[in-house]
Amino acid sequence: MTNNEVVKIFDAYLLPLVSELYELEGYETWLIKAHTGGRNVVYNCEKVGADAKILRIAFLNDRSREELLGEAGYIRYLFEHGGSVSDVVNSRNGELLEEITHNNYTFASIVKRIYACPSSV
Repeated sequence: MTNNEVVKIFDAYLLPLVSELYELEGYETWLIKAHTGGRNVVYNCEKVGADAKILRIAFLNDRSREELLGEAGYIRYLFEHGGSVSDVVNSRNGELLEEITHNNYTFASIVKRIYACPSSV
């Protein structure tokens, strides 16, 4: 599956579900242009009066759920111990990582809260 295919699927079918999972209702969400060889689809999410967030959709099957959870957990650990990183946002289900299946294809989503990010909304 290509980056462009993921964007089409996400925009058409998955955005409402992910918005509900991560409480992004009312956020303006737009795609961040992918770089050559990018492994994720990334969206910027902004809402007046709320922290900006970054939504990352992993779609390649080159990393296991455990590896993605390990990455999110490590980011959380760094944040909680004074590292200069943005915190990972738990979903409404209390998860650091949500997996969403569409047409027998699984996507993994992670959201990070961005502090001190100038808002354009």
